[in-house]
Amino acid sequence: MNTVVTNRVVFWLSLLGIQVAGYLTLSHLHLLTLYCARGQGCEQVARYSLAHGLGIPALAMVPTAIFGLAFFLLLAICCAVRAVVSSRFLRWGIGVAQWGGAFMALFISVWLSFFEAYIIHGWCLWCLASAGIVLAIFLILTLEMLAAGRPRSRFEVALPNTRRDLGRFAAIFAVALLLDGGTAFALRHAPAAQYAAVTETTAATRSSSLLPPGTHEYGNQAASYTLVEFGDYACPHCQAAQPTVERIVARYPNTLNFAFHYTPIVNDGNNPFLVPRAAEAAAQQGKFWEMHTRLFAQAHALGPSGQPVTLGWVMATAGALGLDQARFQRDLYSPVTTRAILGDEQLSDTFHVTGVPTFFVLDPNGKSWRFNDPDTLERWLADPGRLGK
Repeated sequence: MNTVVTNRVVFWLSLLGIQVAGYLTLSHLHLLTLYCARGQGCEQVARYSLAHGLGIPALAMVPTAIFGLAFFLLLAICCAVRAVVSSRFLRWGIGVAQWGGAFMALFISVWLSFFEAYIIHGWCLWCLASAGIVLAIFLILTLEMLAAGRPRSRFEVALPNTRRDLGRFAAIFAVALLLDGGTAFALRHAPAAQYAAVTETTAATRSSSLLPPGTHEYGNQAASYTLVEFGDYACPHCQAAQPTVERIVARYPNTLNFAFHYTPIVNDGNNPFLVPRAAEAAAQQGKFWEMHTRLFAQAHALGPSGQPVTLGWVMATAGALGLDQARFQRDLYSPVTTRAILGDEQLSDTFHVTGVPTFFVLDPNGKSWRFNDPDTLERWLADPGRLGK
């Protein structure tokens, strides 16, 4: 396989890998407002210890995806260097270094994929895409290494190494960075995108849909507008959105009511649904919102460790909130609590909530708007004259 052709193909694959690994890195660092996808296992993988510093405790604050990003960047740089090196021996030496790096990256990818399949039991499609790119690069470089000693064909001789590749690579890389930067800027600063996700005709119809009996509401229930959130306490993006939600609710105490529906994204295999059960059991003693706040704070504090909220912690929190602990423990697994949790999950399916956090704003005219981005939601609500104070 011709070195020049191989170099170009590897560069393009490296550029694609940079996009995937960069997306994962930004997602894990919460530098872009993303939301958790239901049924894919992405957030289940993101919360596992190996998603942070390859499982090394000292590197727990570093997303594992950043190592993939560094690998693809170095590979692209090596391709640029190979494009200007005139010595075949040096080109071959850089190729050997690329092959060695690809072999290590492939080993790590296979190791992480094994954990996804047999330990975590959840697949991250972006992680699989990154692993597939690494595999393709490894196979191409392996073919080049195997063909290095054979005589070159007339076609290969007609494709000598050229310095023009360096200029092409630099231009392509610059355009990719500009596109990525422009996309990130647009996601953060685009005008508020509003659309009627559900069109209601009367307040009664609206109340029976997004606000069925038993919905947990906070604030002025007679307010003109209602903000409804579908969220999961274990979802990192819901945790990141929580300060924005609290700021919005505090800013409009007279004109905005708030409601929350639990929508499971990350399943705790050790103690299924313990967290939402704790919230519902506290609600039966009038302390839903107090428990709601504690659960979000605790899940965020656990961070990369991915440890589940334990029954002991839940019982201690119930005691700290002044709840009757004997009744609270009975209510944790009561049929009433189970029906409430399943009702919220069914409601999320009814409104096609495929990721969290998802927000609906209900207005006094019987219409609603849907948002997946809390920042866009906040800007939309802040539009002069929309809600007032």
